[in-house]
Amino acid sequence: MAGVEVQSARPSRHKESVVLVHGVDSTGPWYQDALEALSPHFDCIPISYDQYARWGKLKVAFDPWLLIVGLVLLATSITLGAARRVLHARAILSRTRNQLERVIAASRQASRRLSSRYV
Repeated sequence: MAGVEVQSARPSRHKESVVLVHGVDSTGPWYQDALEALSPHFDCIPISYDQYARWGKLKVAFDPWLLIVGLVLLATSITLGAARRVLHARAILSRTRNQLERVIAASRQASRRLSSRYV
């Protein structure tokens, strides 16, 4: 596996083994201190890897594939939301136009009735 380094250690028969693995966003500078403190009591096996040394928290929280899928879903929802708003606006405009046409037709009819009475 690329980026993983296991330092060889000969475990003695009378000591338990301890594996030291550094955390996220860490290159493991505490290894030496922990090794010195634990080695009298345990056989320490330090393991170092560099996959999460830079931007570790982001890599853990946002796996690249999950991030891509999330961005695609976000873009799709924004696009569909905008399309829905446009369709809704068109429906409102259509209803408004129909209502205005009815009002205009009614006012023309009323105007004709009034003009026919006074002619």
